Amino acid sequence: MAINGIGASLSGLFAAATRLAGAASNIANLRSQGKALDQPIIPDPNAAPDPGYQPLRTEQVSVEGDGGNGTRAFYAPVRPASIPSLEPGAPDADARGFVARPNVQLETEVTDQIVSVRTFQANVKSLQTNDELNKTLLDIKT
Repeated sequence: MAINGIGASLSGLFAAATRLAGAASNIANLRSQGKALDQPIIPDPNAAPDPGYQPLRTEQVSVEGDGGNGTRAFYAPVRPASIPSLEPGAPDADARGFVARPNVQLETEVTDQIVSVRTFQANVKSLQTNDELNKTLLDIKT
């Protein structure tokens, strides 16, 4: 099966952008109110929605089809969504001084951002190489 270089590179660009956006959202909400600590894995559909931030994990899968190969990225919720943080002076602390904070690891998010930038750069270089090859092919034919 032939590999569509442009399609594969474009799907890589979109996947990198998705990963970067997810990491940026998690970092921006690092100190936000998290989901309730006692929240069940499968929430009750009749209960009021929890206003806490739901951290995101970016998943990436290979895609094969008639249009060529590539990749696709999508978001999955991080479980558990929140972790307890001892902050007795916080306005949203419980009686024991604990606050629900989003289950976000800053070092993982920064690493995801670096990987996203490098992935983006590699896919742009692939598109540039494909463009140069097409120009060379046109020069040969003329």
